[in-house]
Amino acid sequence: MPAALASSPVPMETEVSTTRRAAVAAGPAMLLAAVLLLPFAGKAFTIDDTLFLREAEQSLRDPVHPSTAIVVWSENFDPVRLSQVMPNGPLMGWLLVPAILAGGSEFVAHLLQVLLLAVAAFETAALALRLGFDDELARLASLLLVATPTVLGMAGTAMPDVAAMTFSLVGIERLYAWRSDARLVDGAVAAVMLGLAPLARSHVLLLLGLSPFVLGLPTSPSQLKRWWPVVAAAVLTSALLVLTRDPVGSSTDLARSAGLFSSLGNVRSNSIAFGTHIVLLLPVGLAWMVGRGRRFWLSPLPWIGLTAAVGVLVYGGETRWLWLAPVCGFGFAVVADLARDAAARRDSAHAVLALWMLVALPIAVYLHFPSKYLVPCAPAAAILASTALAALPRRAAVASAGTLVAAGALFGVLILRADEVFAGLGRRAVEELVEPRVAAGDKVWFNAHWGFQWYAERAGAHCVTTSQPHPQRGDYVVSAEVTITGVPIEAFRGRELVATVADDAPGGRIVSSADGAGFYSNGWGYLPWVWSSRPVDRFQLWRIR
Repeated sequence: MPAALASSPVPMETEVSTTRRAAVAAGPAMLLAAVLLLPFAGKAFTIDDTLFLREAEQSLRDPVHPSTAIVVWSENFDPVRLSQVMPNGPLMGWLLVPAILAGGSEFVAHLLQVLLLAVAAFETAALALRLGFDDELARLASLLLVATPTVLGMAGTAMPDVAAMTFSLVGIERLYAWRSDARLVDGAVAAVMLGLAPLARSHVLLLLGLSPFVLGLPTSPSQLKRWWPVVAAAVLTSALLVLTRDPVGSSTDLARSAGLFSSLGNVRSNSIAFGTHIVLLLPVGLAWMVGRGRRFWLSPLPWIGLTAAVGVLVYGGETRWLWLAPVCGFGFAVVADLARDAAARRDSAHAVLALWMLVALPIAVYLHFPSKYLVPCAPAAAILASTALAALPRRAAVASAGTLVAAGALFGVLILRADEVFAGLGRRAVEELVEPRVAAGDKVWFNAHWGFQWYAERAGAHCVTTSQPHPQRGDYVVSAEVTITGVPIEAFRGRELVATVADDAPGGRIVSSADGAGFYSNGWGYLPWVWSSRPVDRFQLWRIR
């Protein structure tokens, strides 16, 4: 594998030739995606899946305004419009419509994610080829993308992160194709994909800022013509956000919804999460540290990063996490070294990849910084990791690449398996505690959310809210210990325990504040996965007396 990257994208031989080379290079990665993900195709819906599924349901009633659905999903746990609690556009709701038409099928929703990841693997290889890499490095980049733990974990959900990654990746790759051949179809596809991607995750809108490095700054008015796909993408995003905005004046739009959950006070914890994710959940962290070798370790960056991480942890009173300071600090250093290396090369392609890694940084002010927000950066991370490994001697490069792919795939499967157990328990609780009572004519309420809520609502249960109505004498209430609840079960004083569904078996955990496992939110901890003997969760059925 060659270590050097051309100073600018090489001209296309032909579109057919590049497509064929990319398909061959990405073949192993696409197969790996199917092998790793299809065993989880029946996995229960989890965490925020419910919001996007409700958006898909609303899309069938009002395709233009899917955010008008009424949900109970806020800090007050009262019915609100979806637009008030979800700072995302409608793209994932539209994409999940087939799953709703199939009766809320988990298989259809997860198959969509497998297909999106397969497309991303192909596009990663295609982008690597357009940047001047050879076929072998393109193959490795696509494998590293599929074996990225956070990508695999999110590909097992119904959330929009893989869609945001794939749409934006197609847009950037087609923008390079437009630069090379100036074919109208390439510019149009780039505009549509880059225009739609922010409707999955809004922060990928910042990828339009890479345009000067992809297309070059116009030096004459005639060269402005090459920029029309970028302008069209921005116009498309703006138009769709206005068109799909909740028309009710009392509700919030996407920007205000995001602002409600943002604060500078979140930066400290989110910066720790960011550095940790770079090393534990993206391939570029370890690959860059190994591939750069002395150039990295003999520079001041790792030690500045380590000092900064220790300071942030101590200042925030999180001394229990001091042992994580090297991971977090070296993650900071990798990102800084990526930028330094790109600047030293004075190469537009390296600048694109390095800046791509920074797209999620504005989320540092948001209420949390789970690794899913870095999924759109994964293609750049995979290509950069490949270039770092290519700098090693041949034998070391092959061994390191194989180890990184295998380790990433294994870690991703561990995350998927832990989530399968966690989400599956909620689905089982509905099957065992809710459905029989509803079938018997009893009124059942549920006092837990996330994926469990999706199944409970479809089974005919009613959501407990902070406002009236409340469960009455003779009603049943299902409450949980880990899955977020709206009203403490202790608020219902006259109650008796009827049945319990729990999973106390030791195993992997990705949602556990007691264990510091926070794959879906660093509010629970900075580790994406831990082994624990604590209960996964406990659902209890109570009867109001």
